[in-house]
Amino acid sequence: MSNKDNGNVRDLFGGALSCFFPTNALDMSEIREVPNNQEVFHHQKTDQSIMFDILEYQDQVHGSEAIKYHYMDIAEVNDASEEAEVNTVEEIPKENLSIKECSQALFLLGRQMISKYKEGADAKNLVNILMVLYRLPQYETDLLIIMNDPVAISTKSSSSGNNTTPNDASKWSEKLFKQIACSLKIVDSSLFG
Repeated sequence: MSNKDNGNVRDLFGGALSCFFPTNALDMSEIREVPNNQEVFHHQKTDQSIMFDILEYQDQVHGSEAIKYHYMDIAEVNDASEEAEVNTVEEIPKENLSIKECSQALFLLGRQMISKYKEGADAKNLVNILMVLYRLPQYETDLLIIMNDPVAISTKSSSSGNNTTPNDASKWSEKLFKQIACSLKIVDSSLFG
């Protein structure tokens, strides 16, 4: 199945999930080891990436605080907690979602200064972080979709010589990211338990 946006429906996690996905995405599991709770894809021309992450449900946080919790957790892993900002948090209306099982879905747009592969402070890149969080308490799961969208690449970064121009016309957009997120379907809920 394909559509005008140069993509098709792709199975994730062995077919337990599916969603629309652009054809210019490389499956990182074909290049490097990816944890079992993740699916990671990289844009063929830019330094953008999209990750699906199945996480333990965080019942101590609710509403917008839940997605901010996960965002700050990622910032900490990226050594960017001091340089992380949240620009937008909004709830995604359930009628826009293919996943009907979630109690809530949230979108976050933030920005972090991230050093790829922990290359050091002088190699930090300015990266927009787009996230969608699906709350699935009945499966004790928080399902995250994360897009890393580099805005400015440090000359000291390993990405600087890759001809990855942040203004490349084939870049994945926020609109495409939301299309991916809203098209996500649960095919087999045994994935969560």
